Amino acid sequence: MNTFIVNITGDQADGNPGDGLCEVDVAGRPCTLRAAIEEANQLGGGPHRIEFDIPGDGPHLIQPASPLPVIDVPVEIDGASQPIARCPSIGNAATLRIILDGRTAGSSNGLTFAAGSDGSSVSGLVIQGWSGNGIKLESSN
Repeated sequence: MNTFIVNITGDQADGNPGDGLCEVDVAGRPCTLRAAIEEANQLGGGPHRIEFDIPGDGPHLIQPASPLPVIDVPVEIDGASQPIARCPSIGNAATLRIILDGRTAGSSNGLTFAAGSDGSSVSGLVIQGWSGNGIKLESSN
């Protein structure tokens, strides 16, 4: 399983999709959510995992400037991997630190899972502000 760690809130594309490294074309190996999805799609196979480790307490706002790539491989997207974040459980409220906001993405869905993405999962994210669906499933599982 390949794991890509999103460490900035920007929306830049991956510098070289398919090379196994999630990094945009700037120094320091920054990885955006868009770049992580592009990298997973280009590598194929899977499952792949997308985690978050953005500096600071947050919450961290990710606002894509255009629709995110359609996901066509099995991917686990875990917003609760962000430090101090957690999903709700019995007796414990959620502490969500990653917000995926679509207000600046134009007319689109948030995360779209297409054929080939069967077995994917999303947890620990706040998904808001999309003109379409926050999560769209075009796959059977």
